[in-house]
Amino acid sequence: SSSRWHAFGLWRRDDRELVYAAPGSTRDLRVLFRKDADGLGEPKTILGPANLTSPFDWSQDGRHLIYGIWRGTGPPGMDLWILPMEDAAQPFSFLQSDYNARFASFSPDGRFVAFSWNPSGQEEVYVRPFDRSKNRQWMVSINGGTQPRWSQNGRQIYFLGAGKHLMSAAVKIQGDEFTAGTPVPIMPLPRL
Repeated sequence: SSSRWHAFGLWRRDDRELVYAAPGSTRDLRVLFRKDADGLGEPKTILGPANLTSPFDWSQDGRHLIYGIWRGTGPPGMDLWILPMEDAAQPFSFLQSDYNARFASFSPDGRFVAFSWNPSGQEEVYVRPFDRSKNRQWMVSINGGTQPRWSQNGRQIYFLGAGKHLMSAAVKIQGDEFTAGTPVPIMPLPRL
Protein backbone atom coordinates (compact mmCIF):
# COMPACT_ATOMS: atom_id res chain seq x y z
CA SER A 1 0.00 0.00 0.00
CA SER A 2 1.07 3.65 -0.42
CA SER A 3 1.47 3.96 3.36
CA ARG A 4 4.21 1.32 3.45
CA TRP A 5 6.60 2.18 0.61
CA HIS A 6 10.25 2.94 1.29
CA ALA A 7 12.40 4.49 -1.41
CA PHE A 8 15.51 6.52 -2.32
CA GLY A 9 17.89 4.14 -0.55
CA LEU A 10 21.37 5.61 -0.11
CA TRP A 11 24.40 3.71 1.21
CA ARG A 12 27.06 5.23 3.42
CA ARG A 13 30.38 4.88 1.58
CA ASP A 14 31.62 2.15 3.93
CA ASP A 15 28.38 0.16 3.32
CA ARG A 16 27.62 -0.04 7.07
CA GLU A 17 24.47 2.11 7.05
CA LEU A 18 21.61 3.04 4.79
CA VAL A 19 19.44 6.17 4.60
CA TYR A 20 16.01 5.95 2.99
CA ALA A 21 12.74 7.86 2.72
CA ALA A 22 9.34 6.68 3.91
CA PRO A 23 5.98 8.43 3.84
CA GLY A 24 4.78 10.63 6.67
CA SER A 25 1.12 11.37 7.23
CA THR A 26 0.67 11.80 3.47
CA ARG A 27 2.64 10.48 0.49
CA ASP A 28 4.10 13.94 -0.22
CA LEU A 29 5.48 14.24 3.31
CA ARG A 30 8.58 12.08 3.67
CA VAL A 31 10.62 11.07 6.67
CA LEU A 32 14.29 10.13 6.36
CA PHE A 33 15.47 7.10 8.31
CA ARG A 34 18.94 5.77 9.07
CA LYS A 35 19.44 2.03 9.59
CA ASP A 36 22.38 -0.33 10.09
CA ALA A 37 23.03 -2.42 6.99
CA ASP A 38 23.11 -5.65 8.99
CA GLY A 39 19.35 -5.32 9.53
CA LEU A 40 19.67 -5.36 13.30
CA GLY A 41 18.17 -2.61 15.39
CA GLU A 42 15.35 -0.24 14.66
CA PRO A 43 15.51 2.51 12.04
CA LYS A 44 16.32 5.94 13.46
CA THR A 45 14.45 9.03 12.25
CA ILE A 46 16.97 11.65 11.14
CA LEU A 47 14.75 14.16 9.36
CA GLY A 48 11.14 14.98 8.73
CA PRO A 49 8.49 14.87 7.85
CA ALA A 50 9.16 17.34 5.04
CA ASN A 51 7.74 17.97 1.58
CA LEU A 52 9.01 15.37 -0.94
CA THR A 53 12.34 15.02 0.89
CA SER A 54 14.83 13.11 -1.28
CA PRO A 55 18.30 12.05 -0.09
CA PHE A 56 20.91 12.45 -2.86
CA ASP A 57 24.38 11.66 -1.53
CA TRP A 58 26.39 10.84 1.58
CA SER A 59 29.86 12.40 1.82
CA GLN A 60 32.87 10.10 1.63
CA ASP A 61 33.74 10.72 5.29
CA GLY A 62 30.16 9.95 6.37
CA ARG A 63 29.74 13.34 8.06
CA HIS A 64 27.18 14.97 5.75
CA LEU A 65 24.06 14.04 3.82
CA ILE A 66 22.85 16.27 0.99
CA TYR A 67 19.14 16.13 0.23
CA GLY A 68 16.37 18.04 -1.53
CA ILE A 69 13.11 19.45 -0.21
CA TRP A 70 10.27 20.62 -2.43
CA ARG A 71 9.46 24.27 -1.67
CA GLY A 72 6.04 24.87 -0.19
CA THR A 73 5.90 28.49 -1.37
CA GLY A 74 7.07 30.49 -4.38
CA PRO A 75 7.91 29.01 -7.79
CA PRO A 76 7.74 25.18 -7.78
CA GLY A 77 11.05 23.44 -7.36
CA MET A 78 13.47 21.77 -5.00
CA ASP A 79 16.13 23.35 -2.76
CA LEU A 80 19.29 21.57 -1.57
CA TRP A 81 20.05 21.13 2.13
CA ILE A 82 22.84 19.55 4.16
CA LEU A 83 22.25 17.37 7.20
CA PRO A 84 25.30 16.85 9.44
CA MET A 85 25.11 13.21 10.51
CA GLU A 86 26.05 13.75 14.16
CA ASP A 87 23.26 13.31 16.70
CA ALA A 88 21.04 16.39 17.19
CA ALA A 89 22.81 18.33 14.41
CA GLN A 90 20.69 20.88 12.57
CA PRO A 91 20.30 20.96 8.77
CA PHE A 92 21.55 23.99 6.86
CA SER A 93 20.86 25.33 3.40
CA PHE A 94 23.23 24.57 0.51
CA LEU A 95 21.21 26.14 -2.34
CA GLN A 96 17.89 27.96 -2.12
CA SER A 97 16.57 29.70 -5.22
CA ASP A 98 13.48 30.20 -7.36
CA TYR A 99 14.58 27.27 -9.54
CA ASN A 100 14.78 23.49 -9.27
CA ALA A 101 18.03 22.03 -7.82
CA ARG A 102 18.38 18.27 -7.41
CA PHE A 103 20.55 15.15 -7.85
CA ALA A 104 23.44 16.52 -5.77
CA SER A 105 26.71 14.56 -5.54
CA PHE A 106 29.76 15.16 -3.31
CA SER A 107 33.23 15.08 -4.84
CA PRO A 108 35.34 12.25 -3.34
CA ASP A 109 37.32 14.76 -1.25
CA GLY A 110 34.08 16.39 -0.03
CA ARG A 111 35.15 19.88 -1.13
CA PHE A 112 32.75 20.30 -4.07
CA VAL A 113 29.16 19.39 -4.93
CA ALA A 114 27.82 18.68 -8.42
CA PHE A 115 24.07 19.08 -8.96
CA SER A 116 21.37 19.65 -11.57
CA TRP A 117 19.79 23.12 -11.68
CA ASN A 118 17.67 25.09 -14.14
CA PRO A 119 18.11 28.88 -13.70
CA SER A 120 18.32 29.29 -17.51
CA GLY A 121 15.11 27.31 -18.00
CA GLN A 122 17.01 24.17 -19.05
CA GLU A 123 18.44 21.75 -16.52
CA GLU A 124 22.25 21.78 -16.51
CA VAL A 125 24.99 20.30 -14.33
CA TYR A 126 26.74 22.78 -12.03
CA VAL A 127 29.49 22.52 -9.41
CA ARG A 128 29.84 24.65 -6.28
CA PRO A 129 32.28 24.49 -3.37
CA PHE A 130 30.83 22.71 -0.34
CA ASP A 131 32.11 25.65 1.75
CA ARG A 132 29.26 28.13 1.29
CA SER A 133 31.54 31.10 2.10
CA LYS A 134 33.28 30.49 -1.24
CA ASN A 135 30.65 32.02 -3.49
CA ARG A 136 31.63 30.36 -6.78
CA GLN A 137 29.98 28.07 -9.28
CA TRP A 138 30.78 26.49 -12.61
CA MET A 139 28.55 24.96 -15.30
CA VAL A 140 29.78 21.54 -16.45
CA SER A 141 27.20 20.44 -19.02
CA ILE A 142 26.44 22.06 -22.38
CA ASN A 143 22.95 21.94 -23.89
CA GLY A 144 21.40 20.15 -20.93
CA GLY A 145 22.41 17.69 -18.23
CA THR A 146 21.13 16.00 -15.10
CA GLN A 147 21.94 13.36 -12.46
CA PRO A 148 25.69 14.05 -12.08
CA ARG A 149 28.03 11.61 -10.33
CA TRP A 150 31.76 11.96 -9.66
CA SER A 151 34.20 9.24 -10.59
CA GLN A 152 35.93 7.61 -7.61
CA ASN A 153 39.18 9.46 -8.33
CA GLY A 154 37.39 12.81 -8.73
CA ARG A 155 38.73 13.40 -12.24
CA GLN A 156 35.45 12.92 -14.13
CA ILE A 157 31.84 13.94 -13.70
CA TYR A 158 29.36 11.64 -15.41
CA PHE A 159 25.83 12.83 -16.17
CA LEU A 160 22.81 12.24 -18.39
CA GLY A 161 22.87 14.57 -21.38
CA ALA A 162 19.81 16.08 -23.00
CA GLY A 163 20.37 13.88 -26.06
CA LYS A 164 19.83 10.74 -23.94
CA HIS A 165 23.53 9.93 -23.80
CA LEU A 166 25.68 9.16 -20.80
CA MET A 167 28.20 12.01 -20.82
CA SER A 168 31.62 12.47 -19.23
CA ALA A 169 33.45 15.71 -18.45
CA ALA A 170 37.09 15.67 -17.35
CA VAL A 171 37.53 17.92 -14.32
CA LYS A 172 40.53 19.39 -12.56
CA ILE A 173 40.73 20.76 -9.03
CA GLN A 174 43.66 22.91 -7.95
CA GLY A 175 43.21 24.52 -4.56
CA ASP A 176 39.89 26.34 -4.69
CA GLU A 177 39.82 26.40 -8.48
CA PHE A 178 37.71 24.01 -10.53
CA THR A 179 37.80 23.53 -14.29
CA ALA A 180 35.79 21.18 -16.50
CA GLY A 181 36.55 20.06 -20.01
CA THR A 182 34.02 19.83 -22.83
CA PRO A 183 31.63 16.94 -22.10
CA VAL A 184 31.82 13.98 -24.44
CA PRO A 185 29.21 11.25 -24.99
CA ILE A 186 30.17 7.83 -23.72
CA MET A 187 27.20 5.78 -24.81
CA PRO A 188 23.55 6.18 -25.80
CA LEU A 189 21.04 5.25 -23.15
CA PRO A 190 18.02 3.01 -23.81
CA ARG A 191 14.59 4.53 -23.40
CA LEU A 192 13.28 3.95 -19.91
